[in-house]
Amino acid sequence: MLMPRTMAAISGWDGKDLPDESIYAALASDLKMSWAQKTASQIGERVNYELPGIRSQVTSSARKVSTLARRPLQGRAGD
Repeated sequence: MLMPRTMAAISGWDGKDLPDESIYAALASDLKMSWAQKTASQIGERVNYELPGIRSQVTSSARKVSTLARRPLQGRAGD
């Protein structure tokens, strides 16, 4: 599994409201790991099946999050 922390974190999310901080943190952690392991493009390719054109955004996000050192991550979509 390429995003184990994210999958575990969202398993309890109802999908109605914005995810809490733990889900954002799990996503950031998985993306950071994917950048280090050079699997970000695989994640982007898979997500691209559902959201065409997203592959480069996933790869770019993984690269950017690999430089983050601290929290909070929630609400940083416009950064």
